[in-house]
Amino acid sequence: MPKRIRVTKISVLFLSLTFYTYLAEQLVLILLISSLIDFFVIKKLQRTGKQTYLLFLSLAGNLIPLLYYKSLWLQFEGSLKDFTLLVPLGISFYTFKSLKTVFEYKKHAKIKYLDFLLYLSFFPTVLAGPINSYEGFSKQLNQLAKFSFKNIEHGLLRISLGLFKKVFLLTIFFPWWDELLSYSQISIIDLTTIIFSSSLYLFIDFSAYCDIAIGGAKVFSIDIPENFKASLLATDFRKYWDRQHITMTNWFKQFIFFPSLKIIKIGNSKTRVSLAMILVYIVSSLWHGLYPGAIVFGCSFLLGEFVRSKISSQARISGWIVTQFFSSLAIFFLIVPLKTITNFKLHFGFDIHYESTLPLISFYLTYIFLQNLTIRYQFINQVQKSRWIYPLVTGGSLFLSLLFWSESESFLYHSF
Repeated sequence: MPKRIRVTKISVLFLSLTFYTYLAEQLVLILLISSLIDFFVIKKLQRTGKQTYLLFLSLAGNLIPLLYYKSLWLQFEGSLKDFTLLVPLGISFYTFKSLKTVFEYKKHAKIKYLDFLLYLSFFPTVLAGPINSYEGFSKQLNQLAKFSFKNIEHGLLRISLGLFKKVFLLTIFFPWWDELLSYSQISIIDLTTIIFSSSLYLFIDFSAYCDIAIGGAKVFSIDIPENFKASLLATDFRKYWDRQHITMTNWFKQFIFFPSLKIIKIGNSKTRVSLAMILVYIVSSLWHGLYPGAIVFGCSFLLGEFVRSKISSQARISGWIVTQFFSSLAIFFLIVPLKTITNFKLHFGFDIHYESTLPLISFYLTYIFLQNLTIRYQFINQVQKSRWIYPLVTGGSLFLSLLFWSESESFLYHSF
């Protein structure tokens, strides 16, 4: 390995570990222990073949600390915004990345510990994904030592758009959401607005982080997979999960859904698919946290899948309403404290909190409309091609983000 590449790898690794130490001191030690265990398991599996006890060693080393921190939910009564103070940032995501590498040990004959640790700890992605593969990441490591103005330009654009969504959009529009949550008496229209807005809030929050992560990696000439593709436009749950948290969805498909299909022997193929899907939602609920909201999260999606299956696949409007309502309901229970929900006194009259509800409805519909346009006309590619639009969009986004920086909050998915 050329000395320049090795020095660059060590420098980026040092930067990443320093970054984690600043955010959560206990994270670095857990990460180092987990990486050593899994690297040992991978090398041992490559020499001896598949050994059940080695896989159990890896699962124990990864899942014990993960389940410990998830169990803190049992003692917690706040919201996700407060829970970030208790859980080490990113533990779920580097755990899943590490397990993915262990399960795919046959693909990594030339794996090196330095590269593996850098893959797990790479600072743009460790806090909340996306969950990329070691194979794809390691092949690009030689690019770290190469300066590319084009990659830096593209990365800054994605970072600026992510900051714009997180800092500006959420700061401007979602105080109305918080205001609706503060009322004890709300109408059915208010509640419906809160539910749909919960989905939009999480989508903007998490997709904004992924924009920043993808952009940050691109600055270092590393390509990270996309994690969101307009899930708010999905008209059924299959399309929804093909567009929402894509890398996590693929992880569950690869290591939970398809293996369980081979194990489940009861019933016909439809029954086996349904049972495998139930298992995925159970694991997904537990991954989000050991608390009632996470359980309702999984149940809401299962109920939504059932209701959607009773509607024609050609019914796009009713399909969209069912898909978005139940996915929003799941997220509503996930991110809104149970105390807040149980304090609501619902009425069916027309005493609506228009000052909060109307701006949120307008923002929701406008965002969906603009998202459809940006996909159709490939907004990011068009901005990059234009020498005058690029600085306008990038500079404008960064300026507005800095303007509202002091009012922004931490990312919700750092809680997982």
